[in-house]
Amino acid sequence: MKYAEVVPLFKKGDKKDMSNYRPVSLLTAFSKVFEKVINVRIYQHLINHSTLVNKQFRLKAKSSTAKATFNLINEILEALYSKKVVVAFFATWKKLSIVLIMIYFYVKLTAME
Repeated sequence: MKYAEVVPLFKKGDKKDMSNYRPVSLLTAFSKVFEKVINVRIYQHLINHSTLVNKQFRLKAKSSTAKATFNLINEILEALYSKKVVVAFFATWKKLSIVLIMIYFYVKLTAME
């Protein structure tokens, strides 16, 4: 079990408004080291047993959201060049989902020409 002291950290704005604070967890050094050791062991297990798929970007070393974004855009463009319909769903990324919806309608409109 992990023990943390949670303290409010002021962001900006009115200091009397509680929504201008975010919680920060202060962890012990032992907890941080223990968590890192467990993380490395689990990661090595996943690598050794080929559990991670190629499309997994978050847990892989030397991987980033930039690579994930590049991969997504590349797959969209390949589908567009093959005259396939592209549909994507993003649950939390409001701006990105709007962009993809715009790409979808652009493809549909250009296909009508």
